[in-house]
Amino acid sequence: MLAANSSVSGSSTITVVTNSTGPSLAGVFSWRNDSMLSGVNTQEGLLSPTSIRNTPNRQFGKLFACPVDGQIYAQPLYAANLSMAGAGLHNVVFVATEHDSVFAFDADASPCQTLWNISFLDATNGVTTVPSCYTVNGACTDSGTSNDVGSNDITPEIGITGTPVINPATGMLYVVSKTKRNSPAGAVYEQDLHAINITTGKEEPFSPVVLRAVTAGNGAGTNGQNQIPFDSLHENQSGGLALSAGNVYIPFGSHNDLSPFHGWLLAYNANTLAQLAVFNTTPNNAPSEGGIKESGAAPSIDANGNLYVVTGQGVFDANSAVAPNTEYAQTVLKLSPNAAAGNFSVQASFTPFNQVLLTSDQQDLGTSGVLLLPNQTSGPAHLAVIAGQPGTLYLVNRDALGGYTPGGPDKVIQELNLGGPAFGTPVFWQGTLYTTAGGQNLSAYALTSGVLNAASSTNSPETFQSPVGSPVISANGPNNGIVWLVDSSGYGGGSLATPAILHAYDATNVGTELYDSSKNSEDAAGLAIKFSVPTVANGKVYVGTQGELSVYGFLNSSH
Repeated sequence: MLAANSSVSGSSTITVVTNSTGPSLAGVFSWRNDSMLSGVNTQEGLLSPTSIRNTPNRQFGKLFACPVDGQIYAQPLYAANLSMAGAGLHNVVFVATEHDSVFAFDADASPCQTLWNISFLDATNGVTTVPSCYTVNGACTDSGTSNDVGSNDITPEIGITGTPVINPATGMLYVVSKTKRNSPAGAVYEQDLHAINITTGKEEPFSPVVLRAVTAGNGAGTNGQNQIPFDSLHENQSGGLALSAGNVYIPFGSHNDLSPFHGWLLAYNANTLAQLAVFNTTPNNAPSEGGIKESGAAPSIDANGNLYVVTGQGVFDANSAVAPNTEYAQTVLKLSPNAAAGNFSVQASFTPFNQVLLTSDQQDLGTSGVLLLPNQTSGPAHLAVIAGQPGTLYLVNRDALGGYTPGGPDKVIQELNLGGPAFGTPVFWQGTLYTTAGGQNLSAYALTSGVLNAASSTNSPETFQSPVGSPVISANGPNNGIVWLVDSSGYGGGSLATPAILHAYDATNVGTELYDSSKNSEDAAGLAIKFSVPTVANGKVYVGTQGELSVYGFLNSSH
């Protein structure tokens, strides 16, 4: 049962952004802006290194906060100049929470103005969020027996984790909710795909659909009939949703590798929510392995409609001469959907030569998304970057990913040692790659003739502790580049949590820090959550936290 609230507070001031100094952004409709996961907004005419620089009479800071009912793991999405039902024209920011709610806020109004909100919970019928962990003496633990997840990776509840995706042409927002229905017969766990009208906050007539899937196999969670059914409780829908050619793509990983789970990728028709294709990364392997985690990243999609995902620790045997040859743990996969057959075909893959060691050390290759670089004019035209938990960054050729080379060396273009675990997806702008890792600086690496310089050109003054988030960039075309990064190392549960910290750096020299939200107490963001990605749009920066959407921008009206 869905509850929608379309009330609008009459006390709020409405401001529709018009950007007189440069192009205005129509919206941020998916995780990290687009299907390449670029994380770059080149239509930002208001924010510049000069205008946000820390000064004694500071110009940039926290404007307001929008309280929400749960933690915000999903990246906030944004649509400009949206005609809202019964509420006129607004710039709108969309926020999804672990309490199974989606909010539409006026993106500019202070105090915060709620345009609509929708909840996927139903107290009358016993539908709640999924409790995260097994509790012993009031403490969350991964040990013990529980009907719920039994994991403390997301606490205290699990609802919406993956970033939704918006189709601006149809005005539909797609999001996956995770719920628990309590009944005398026992608990039922469900994950549902919803299609929401972004102007009304109401479910579309064909929505929602329950996510169900099955693949052939005898691995973890088998039903004893040579099949692996999708496990709604143990599968973690933490990655962003992707939209391409009328299809919605949904990746799945795990909660702290608690069995049974696999890496799954599901495809649905965006107009009907009919299931089109199913892929399981490790259908014949027990124990559970091969999750598509990627620290919140969505699948990336190239111009030909191929999808790219990275899997985590587990068994890899796809190169084996012995059947079943179906296990793709610790692998970058290039997949093509085949709706007629109801599956995905593997077009190419890359698996590091030391994949067995990575798994024995419990190190996931797949802790970043696959960043697709713009077409290159020298060297291979189609490059991609992956950075994993082992601390290695791989530059690969998308037209020849590299396969698997037992004993090595890997058949990739380049490997860089980042010096610490990477839990975020790098960002690329104007010939430079920006990335960081646990215990390391934010660093800039120039790409020259299809190869990254081995040494960074500039480095941030600060180092960042794990888990380090994914940076994004705002710019006005090729000018005024700013690298934005959220320090989410203070995400610890309960009283251990500290505020998220928003940082900004000059993209031409990340050694120049422009802004740090921890420098002024009035700028403090809400409490940190893991893998936070800031959304930058039309003069403002939106940061999801444990209990609020923190909004940053210019502190006076002259900008």
